[in-house]
Amino acid sequence: MTSHPLESLFKKGMQSLTEGHLEQFLLEYQGIVNSSSEQRVLSHLRIKEMLQKSEYHNAIEAIQMCFTENGEHLGLWCDLATCYYLTQQYGLWAVTLQNIEHLFDGIESQMSSSSRLKTRMMLAKFFEETGDLNKSLNYWMSCLNSNDVELTLRARINIVRLLSLYPMGPELVTYYKDLKPALQSRLTPDLQVEILHALSLAEISLLGPAAWSQVSELIKGYEIGEEDQSLIFFDLCDQIMRTREQLPKDLLLTIEKLKPLGPYEECLKSVALNLSIDVSWIDLATKMPVGNFLRLASLALKTDLINKENDSTLKREIDLLLLGFTPKDRRLWSSLFPSEASESLCAVLCSDMQLTINDRFHINLKGKKKMFELLNHLSVNKSIPFEELSEKIYQAEYNESYFHRIRRLAKRFNDEVLAVGAPALLEINNGRLNLLANIRRV
Repeated sequence: MTSHPLESLFKKGMQSLTEGHLEQFLLEYQGIVNSSSEQRVLSHLRIKEMLQKSEYHNAIEAIQMCFTENGEHLGLWCDLATCYYLTQQYGLWAVTLQNIEHLFDGIESQMSSSSRLKTRMMLAKFFEETGDLNKSLNYWMSCLNSNDVELTLRARINIVRLLSLYPMGPELVTYYKDLKPALQSRLTPDLQVEILHALSLAEISLLGPAAWSQVSELIKGYEIGEEDQSLIFFDLCDQIMRTREQLPKDLLLTIEKLKPLGPYEECLKSVALNLSIDVSWIDLATKMPVGNFLRLASLALKTDLINKENDSTLKREIDLLLLGFTPKDRRLWSSLFPSEASESLCAVLCSDMQLTINDRFHINLKGKKKMFELLNHLSVNKSIPFEELSEKIYQAEYNESYFHRIRRLAKRFNDEVLAVGAPALLEINNGRLNLLANIRRV
């Protein structure tokens, strides 16, 4: 397929920028461009140079001037969103994302496959941070099976990372299995680190905090820059704290030494180190993307580090933010927060292996005998030690192997529950499996 002349001009200019002689390129073309579209391309190249130099405020002014003089363009809108994000202007960033999606919907069919794919990936990455998790996942899914092998791999990496961090369905095992061999391939260092990040999160998600030792050993085998270390270790810290298990000592030491990348990591570090969070949650909500704020808030509410006044303020802020999501995303985010009272969740477990939650959500447990047995035991005692469950369900003496079996069983059940739109019913805490609902057997 022949490239559009404007796209070819832009690619040549980007190559000149990479090679360090953009100025010469612009001087050469400045006198021969005839249209406002061509002039916009040259202006866009100047803006790319500003981004390369981290001159984000200058780039914002230049983009707005380019819109006025040469008209709007999707690529410029994408760069504007990046600038707003990097200058922490999150309100303007979120509005800009909506503009990009609207414009993209109208011209997607006219774009080259490469431009279309890169735009989807940018939207996927940013919508995760706005908290629109299902929209993000759908954009990543739409990037699979393209002709660009590297971009397809990046999409698969981010699907594994997203499914590891959020309870979005049972497909993680499949994507993890397909991704793991890629770590042994010849890859660029940044791709290798991205895969390492995703696989580490997946192993903790699938096997629980007990997998930390193997994850730690895996990470030690690679050279990772300080910024990437922060991304990986703070995500792992977040993920393990959600299980309410104690953080491994070596992970705590690493977190203590790492420099936070921003307000989210700073507050997460305080939670991990059991330090008081004396902040105005209203102010904090404006200093980070909504998705990061909700992740942090869900962890903070599981600790005793927030005083009662801040606690009620935070909950009001969360309620307001959740109103802005689709029902599916609202349920997903709500499942991450500690339940106010398990009595609000009532389930009926029938002898024909049907489960009904709050008279609305129906799950067929036929063919899932162990899940059915597990719920039967929890309907009698809502908090059972793993040692006891090992005997009751597997008729075996408890060991690490049965810890993983019980944890996987509980996770598969929660995935079934989340898939029908209900909140998770099981929680692991200090070596016990807890039921977050009242179950009546009939």
